[in-house]
Amino acid sequence: MSAEIRRCRVCGCTDDDCHQCIEKTGHPCHWVEEDLCSACAEDDPDDDDFINKEDDDDIPF
Repeated sequence: MSAEIRRCRVCGCTDDDCHQCIEKTGHPCHWVEEDLCSACAEDDPDDDDFINKEDDDDIPF
């Protein structure tokens, strides 16, 4: 019986190894999609929730 390991499509982290996400964000990641971790979702411009921080000056408050 062989179960496929869940792996992030961007960084390759798994449930058992997210050390690079901890190094990047300071805390463990979690799954936001079947194959995308929270650390990579923050940087994904194709993600609907992505905000380009360089464009923050264009947002009227």
